[in-house]
Amino acid sequence: MLIASLGVGKTSGIPRFLLPVLPIALAASIGGVALLSQQRFHWLRRITIFSLAGFCLVGFAALAAYSWPAWSVALGRVPRESYLREHAPDYERSQFVNAQLARLSGGDASAKALIFFRHLYYVRVPFVDGDGDDSWEMYATSLRSTQAWIDLFARERIRFVVKAPYYPAEFNEALTRMENDGILKPCASGTVESIQGFRMNGTLAPEPITILCVHP
Repeated sequence: MLIASLGVGKTSGIPRFLLPVLPIALAASIGGVALLSQQRFHWLRRITIFSLAGFCLVGFAALAAYSWPAWSVALGRVPRESYLREHAPDYERSQFVNAQLARLSGGDASAKALIFFRHLYYVRVPFVDGDGDDSWEMYATSLRSTQAWIDLFARERIRFVVKAPYYPAEFNEALTRMENDGILKPCASGTVESIQGFRMNGTLAPEPITILCVHP
């Protein structure tokens, strides 16, 4: 368990990746205590119980420390917006998209935005997920030509493309070409703060964001 924790901490810092390991660690701990309950292992049994109790205590303390910013919001000590801005990935990007598309769409509820950033929890306007790993529509090999993109825009009713701050590498050439050809024209731009690095210990840094209107 310790090795798995160190590995997850070094590579991602995301505690939920430890969940598959916890049942194995629990079963091993219970099995170890049961084995050490035999008469010939009295002293080792006491050490094991003390170690497990200490581990649980440290775990609860770490959970309290990790959850303290969220509890601060629940208790009214920190505004919700401040917490989300500092801890929710892509929150300011989502807020920018929500505000600008409400203005640009002119009340057209069918107008969608093509969005490439990953965390879409706080997007409140119609959108199409631009991640090729999540959407069959965004298969890179079928979107190499300008006409293929125009067909996608028409089929999905995409009127806006969000560039924050860059296009994905697999789509960059085609979308940049459409910018140069005037098919995609910037209609809103600004600067937002985005989390850089791991979410737990990352810092906020300014990033440009642009919304381009589709003019096929």
